Amino acid sequence: MINRLQRGRTTPLNSTSGGATATASPSTSLHLSAQESDQAFLERLRVKEIISDAILNVARCKPDDPIDFLYNYFDAQCQTKPFDRVLTRLRLADPKHSSFELLLTELYQSLTNVTTDVVLNGDLYNKLIGNLANTITINEHRLSLLANIHLRPNDPVSLNVFSHGIRAILLYKGWYFEGQ
Repeated sequence: MINRLQRGRTTPLNSTSGGATATASPSTSLHLSAQESDQAFLERLRVKEIISDAILNVARCKPDDPIDFLYNYFDAQCQTKPFDRVLTRLRLADPKHSSFELLLTELYQSLTNVTTDVVLNGDLYNKLIGNLANTITINEHRLSLLANIHLRPNDPVSLNVFSHGIRAILLYKGWYFEGQ
């Protein structure tokens, strides 16, 4: 089982409540979260109903491993596009965890289609690292980091390059947050 939670809140794009979806930008989300309490935040997102549905599914299915079942349940509720799923899992990942290398391999394979020989290209890789790095608030640091790991759009991306680029961003973010 891979590390599933890290600091911060994540909200699935496809809300199960009445078809409404949250489209707030990260800066808007930070502004809103500063104004509302945790309880109000949870009530607004109808978290109690979502968790109750998940627990009821565990009770109905009686899986051998309820933690993995819940992970798969919530994963199915989240984004369905491979890019969005990879981005969400990377945001929640802990680069210090022992299974992080396996996670990177799994995510790389989900973005690479082995059967059709389509490999991850520089354009998608750049988009991924750009989205991962967008929470780095010091613009000079973010741009410097991205400049060092950025690839040309049509360059094929090996697992090694993918792994080192993702690690660089996550380790920088971990170092930055520990320093605050």
